[in-house]
Amino acid sequence: GVMDEDQVQIYLPEGKAESEAAGRWCALKDWPSNNLTPRRFYLAGAALAQTLSPSTGEARVTFSAEATTGVDSRWNGVLGRGVYPDRAENDAFGAVFTSEPLGGPLDLGGHPRLHLRVVPQVDDADIFVYLEEVTASGAVFYRTEGMLRLSHLARATSPYFNAGLPWRSHRAQDIHPLKPGAPVTVELDLLPFAARFAQGSRLRLVFQGGDADNFASPAGIPMPYSVLWGGAQGSWFEIGEIRCTMSTR
Repeated sequence: GVMDEDQVQIYLPEGKAESEAAGRWCALKDWPSNNLTPRRFYLAGAALAQTLSPSTGEARVTFSAEATTGVDSRWNGVLGRGVYPDRAENDAFGAVFTSEPLGGPLDLGGHPRLHLRVVPQVDDADIFVYLEEVTASGAVFYRTEGMLRLSHLARATSPYFNAGLPWRSHRAQDIHPLKPGAPVTVELDLLPFAARFAQGSRLRLVFQGGDADNFASPAGIPMPYSVLWGGAQGSWFEIGEIRCTMSTR
């Protein structure tokens, strides 16, 4: 009967979810799925707002040697467990945008997308961005991440189906230095994921300039950048709300 099942089975963890018991399986007929309803949040001050702010501003991000996803992150998941510590302290090393508390539990996932207006302060910058869940008790859980060196910003045509997500070749001819102080538009997707966000939890985006335990940054070359928010030229974040049936798996 396996061929009669829905084609996609996804797991929605809840809380820290170090065991499969702390979540549930969900069945979808396709991926990317028509059962994902886009929900957009706008960066505004230090908030993730569901309406566009007429006010404008910028959040400056600098490299910190203390910013890290840890030594047991997904980058070392083959050798370790891939378990993330509470990220509240780490968030202090970046620019943070947090939503209002959720009125009820919410299943979110898919391929989160960011439309960013970024101002590099030198001719390049490393963007590390994380989606987190901040629980009502104040615990901060990692959910997914994305990163890009801005000199690799130029998009190319993907040689395979990639659901319309931004794709870069990372070839030498497609790498270009930036003009310091000149805003650029950055289309960036985060790694696909799924999770149940609890009632009272908040969504949080964190922008940092490095990941000390997993990526080498150019020695002695700080690469600060600013993320612009608000107004027609502001930045936003989009994620899918999942509607699915409970799987029998």
